[in-house]
Amino acid sequence: MSSTPAQTVPLYAVVDGRSAALGPDEVVFYDPVLDRSHVMATPVVQALDLCREFQPLDVHVQRICERLPNMAGQQAAVKRVLENLVARGCLVTDDAFVRTLSDVPGVGRLSTAGIFIRACDRPEQLERLLASLIEHQARFSAPGTLVVVDDSKRPESVERHAALLATFARQWNDSTHHVTPSLWRNWAEAWSEQTGQGVALRRMLLGDASYRGPRGGGEGRNLITLLAAGGKYLLFDDDHLLPMRRHPGAQDLLAPPAMGWAPITFASMDEALAQGDECSSDPLALHLDLCGRRLGECLGEGRPVGFSAHNIRGLAPSREPLLRGESRILLTQHGHRGGSCSAGISWLFMLPEGARQGYAADSARYQALRGDVPVWFGTSHYVLDRSGRFPPLAIDNSRLMPCTSPYGRGEDALFNSLALASDAKAVQLHLPMSVGHKPEAGRDRSALFAAPHRPEVSSCLSDLVDELAPSLYGEHASKRFSVLSASMRDLIDASDSGLLSYLRTYFTHRRSLLVENLKRTASQATNACSEWQQDLRSQLEVNARAIVERGAPRFQGMAENATGQDCVERFRREVESLADGLDAWPAAWEVAIERQAKCLEQSRVTA
Repeated sequence: MSSTPAQTVPLYAVVDGRSAALGPDEVVFYDPVLDRSHVMATPVVQALDLCREFQPLDVHVQRICERLPNMAGQQAAVKRVLENLVARGCLVTDDAFVRTLSDVPGVGRLSTAGIFIRACDRPEQLERLLASLIEHQARFSAPGTLVVVDDSKRPESVERHAALLATFARQWNDSTHHVTPSLWRNWAEAWSEQTGQGVALRRMLLGDASYRGPRGGGEGRNLITLLAAGGKYLLFDDDHLLPMRRHPGAQDLLAPPAMGWAPITFASMDEALAQGDECSSDPLALHLDLCGRRLGECLGEGRPVGFSAHNIRGLAPSREPLLRGESRILLTQHGHRGGSCSAGISWLFMLPEGARQGYAADSARYQALRGDVPVWFGTSHYVLDRSGRFPPLAIDNSRLMPCTSPYGRGEDALFNSLALASDAKAVQLHLPMSVGHKPEAGRDRSALFAAPHRPEVSSCLSDLVDELAPSLYGEHASKRFSVLSASMRDLIDASDSGLLSYLRTYFTHRRSLLVENLKRTASQATNACSEWQQDLRSQLEVNARAIVERGAPRFQGMAENATGQDCVERFRREVESLADGLDAWPAAWEVAIERQAKCLEQSRVTA
């Protein structure tokens, strides 16, 4: 989409329709918006296919005459055909498209459950985040109740968190709550007993005592979903940091992902954290305002997301299936600036050439930063999608939302996939701003350059859910979760050899895509330092070798001597646990709504 000045000539694009052949010479074209079918000659449909993007009519005419056989010199005849298609509604003007998109009924005001913070044995990080929230309140306002869900394993961390929150509560203009590990366990046990879903719900909220792999934040994510049931809320991790800052190239316009994604790398963490202007209006209020609304309510001149006939030249409605006025903004996303905290390193080689200059242009800088690259990862425009690997900021939790896996990492990506699968009209909206990300020191992942890509089980499940979601037709989230649960059970009901074959195929697919992208990067890289190029070659070699050797499909965190059977058993256990959790979740949701007020009172911090 272009941000050029207003067009004086109307733009036209083909509506997002479907076609089916009626033989070699005729095609039926169906317009779902007007619920109307049109029978056309095959060359006419071929001409329509060249009119996907919003362009002046004369541009479409010229393109058709250049690309279709026997059309050279037929501009006048082609223009008459296109004018007829405009009259029939098959070609829509830019003004009409924007009017239709924004002409949707508003959604009633949703309640706000507050701000939820996941904390785990990092008092210094939590202290910084709380201080930045007080600064945000001084400049704008308190976005609501604050709840810290404490997943700390060390008693001294819990005590330190309690002291920090007691001080914070005296300054915060709303209530403050501390969900200690003991409260967490008591609630999980009580809810499990009340729902009659003891084993499944305990595992979703308390984890699996027999699990020995890497820990993530899935249990805390699940507890927050239940504590916030019925409202929308904001989610932070304890190593996040305000203020929000706008992307250096920020434009308040909607853009397709290819244009909107704009990562940047830096020479230092401090440089990354300081990058961008602070928001002039309350960014947290903006995220909450957008969350839960229909997309059409938010688009247009004078609305939060800039979108008008003046800046959609080049947009192809048929290639933007999410751009619908009735789409529901289920999740909002911010970017991250500072530490990447990614579990992998292959994403570094997928960055555009300009984006990697901050860390890879010279050898000394690259050697110092290669294990933990300071980054701004996010968008410079508003961007829609239906998949995301990062935790959202604002979540519309007013209707049933899913649990996620309590095992390992990747819980946020899996939550996003399940949440977006719960509603066919749900979308995720990225905003051109970022939160600071300042984790504890020592996250050096440079050893991964010599290792093949290993996904988490949750990443595999996220991909599975994304693949299944388009085939779901149910109106209610609970029914959709039941179908997904049944599909997961069907998968793990395979024999050990069948499941091992499935996992090997999945690993080969992921690694093949990575190798293809790495080769493309290698062929285009022109000014990266030699050490960066060597790391790229190492990644190419180890992933290509892993594809050929087809060894045990070891997930992230598994031992080097883990067998194929070990991989199958881990996958089966984690998938079965998630399927059990999805089946138990609707009952847990109802119990949580019933007990919410009591839980919040029990966890209140007195000022």
